[in-house]
Amino acid sequence: MSKKMKLLALLLGVMVMMLGLSGCRYLGERKFADLEKVYPTQNAYDLFKVFPKGFHILNVASYNSTSYYLDLEGDYANKLITGTLEVNENDQMVKRVDVELKESGEFIVHQQLEEKYQDYLEQFQFLFQLLNLSQDQLHSLKSKKTWDNANGDYIRFYEMDNKIVANYLKIKGTNFGINIQGNLEEDKRFGYSREVEIGRDDSSISESIFSRGEK
Repeated sequence: MSKKMKLLALLLGVMVMMLGLSGCRYLGERKFADLEKVYPTQNAYDLFKVFPKGFHILNVASYNSTSYYLDLEGDYANKLITGTLEVNENDQMVKRVDVELKESGEFIVHQQLEEKYQDYLEQFQFLFQLLNLSQDQLHSLKSKKTWDNANGDYIRFYEMDNKIVANYLKIKGTNFGINIQGNLEEDKRFGYSREVEIGRDDSSISESIFSRGEK
């Protein structure tokens, strides 16, 4: 085989490999095509249009030794979003209060809450208010790796550069990691079940959302 033919064969091999990797990434990201139904959504009450039978949201934010667990239920019958806020300091629960999210975005707290925790609620934003996770956006991000396991979990890891989100995450710089997770069994049971997590250093925010009513 001539040198020219060997070079051509090598180039074709590289092209096939690149197309294969691109195809695998495309198929992996297709599993998360339903993310764009939620990310972005500016008003949490608009989720009732996406999930007419209701929904559940668990948002967990950790900043150094303080963690906030915001557990909310979207009740389709009454069109209300209510739940609890739990605050942990050094892995010990220090506060738990009942909350109601109004359509205006304001949280109503039904017990006394210290000022620093009240400030957290006043500044609070859901990840679906901060992130655009459309298929085009995901494909534009730097993909670090994909992980599938025997339990049916499938996860994609990305790197994102976004100053507004980084400021909310309370980190220096603008770059952070983003993990997106699903589960095959939950996909069969629910119409929507996703977890999105962002983080770097000692700061992280995870947000799990699933629709009510079995598929």
